[in-house]
Amino acid sequence: MCRWQPEGLQVGLPDRHQWVRIPPALFGLLDSAGEWTDLDAVCAKVPAADASQARAALDKMVDLGILVTEEVETPVLWRYWGAVARRFHTDARDANYLVDSPERDAEASAIAADGAPPPVFKDYPGARVVMLPRAPLPLRMPVETVFTSRRTHRRFSAEPVSLDQLGTLLFYAFGPQRFLDGGVFGPQQARVSASAGGRHEVEAYLAVYNVDGVPPGLYHYS
Repeated sequence: MCRWQPEGLQVGLPDRHQWVRIPPALFGLLDSAGEWTDLDAVCAKVPAADASQARAALDKMVDLGILVTEEVETPVLWRYWGAVARRFHTDARDANYLVDSPERDAEASAIAADGAPPPVFKDYPGARVVMLPRAPLPLRMPVETVFTSRRTHRRFSAEPVSLDQLGTLLFYAFGPQRFLDGGVFGPQQARVSASAGGRHEVEAYLAVYNVDGVPPGLYHYS
């Protein structure tokens, strides 16, 4: 996996939280090794004066796992997954976002200085409003019963959903239960489902078909 950063082109080291910067000329050598080939054949594509340096760089990339040889087998767990999924898993696990990082603080400040964040709640002035019940219905079923009785259905009854049921569903599935101080990023919503860093989506739209007292249509929940 490659990415462009302000300091240049970087290549991710397989299965590590590390990236190395490579010059464009070296990236050209990597590109020429996209199919099985011999390192000597790759080095033959550069001027003779640079061949030894190119070979040393290629050998180093083999050691780092950027280039693979025929002897290296793809781990069984990743055999049917692409490089993007593998990189995502590597970067998402064991993240060190809880440590002090001056670089990260500077980047966060730069993002915040670029403009104010959007409002915590989106508003549609002039749109028709459907008021939901303030108090949700009590949830009395034990959580273990909820987990074990869950089923996916393709056929639904024709009975309408009550406004109380709709309000309860939206309250627990999407409504914020409390707010967190996001520092320079402003308030963040905390919901019943976890999200690292409080990065929940901030909008919900509901397609209503059969709710008591609510005309069918597309609604925004706030």
